[in-house]
Amino acid sequence: MKSFDKLQLINNLVLKNAPLIKDIGLMNGKTGISIYLFHFSKIMDERIYKEHAETLIEDVYQEVENNMVPPDFGNGLAGIVWGIDHLERNGFLEANPDEIFADPDDRIFRFITNQSEISLELERGLLGYGFYLLARLRGKDLENVKGRDYLLKRLLIDIINQIYELIEEKEHMLLEPAAFKLTWVLPLTLIFLAEVMYLNVYRRKISRILDRLSYVVLSSIPIRHSYRLYLATGMEMVLKYEDLPRWKEHLHVLKSNFDPDKLLSEFPDKSLTLTEGLSGICPIIRVSNNICNKNRLLNQISDKINKSLFWNELKTRERFMSSHMGLSKGISGIGHAFVVFQEVSSQ
Repeated sequence: MKSFDKLQLINNLVLKNAPLIKDIGLMNGKTGISIYLFHFSKIMDERIYKEHAETLIEDVYQEVENNMVPPDFGNGLAGIVWGIDHLERNGFLEANPDEIFADPDDRIFRFITNQSEISLELERGLLGYGFYLLARLRGKDLENVKGRDYLLKRLLIDIINQIYELIEEKEHMLLEPAAFKLTWVLPLTLIFLAEVMYLNVYRRKISRILDRLSYVVLSSIPIRHSYRLYLATGMEMVLKYEDLPRWKEHLHVLKSNFDPDKLLSEFPDKSLTLTEGLSGICPIIRVSNNICNKNRLLNQISDKINKSLFWNELKTRERFMSSHMGLSKGISGIGHAFVVFQEVSSQ
């Protein structure tokens, strides 16, 4: 069975089951599934997938307007806003973010300001709200913001301050997880800080956070080669904006001790999902400059995914839950890996 056959299997299941899913969020619901379908429709020039994606987004808009949706990034408003912004920036949707996100902004602002403590993680924590705010502030003149944009900028600064405090208090959260997780806090924090530096916001405090992170970063040579690549990618993004000689040295160590073949061996045969499986390596490879031959590694990943026994199980599975469809731990995320293969190979 070739990649196209597997994509057909994924798409048939997604088109059949996605409209029935109640979850509208980014990681497990309709927002994330629509992102996959929009990207797939573009590379295959198939309008039917774009139409289904647009229908899912309409469902998301209606649900947000009519019901109380949680504020978090994983399954709530922050992730939905980030997803809509992603689709708008990539030309899939025409939207005025300041109009459609006014109410979600207010709900998220009230939630964050009323919490005594929020964790550092992506799905329900500060990093997720941070990425949401970066999406909302992207393209704005942040030196002269007023009104709503001023409040969003102040909230971003408050989140940066909270991250500064949590890094010292919750250092264990930065450590390498036992199994691969795309949600590993340390490289995600580095990526977030790099994006903040790109916007040129609160640079002095960012430098202090990087100083606090130095002990963990410089003492880390992850056991897993997938994590070596991930950490090196986060460090590389930071070094675009901050001159850190010891970080450059350590980045060289990580790159010198990275083995793509060992990375492939770290994933069991049916471990294919985006946030906890082999598909999660694809978005890292896309932005990384730490690999001599990206296409070779992507082809090896594609080959391993294609040969997995997962596909035999998928064809015979009778019952599907919403999580089986989603971007994070479902088949949309695996489909998105095939989209990355195509996009990178065509560059």
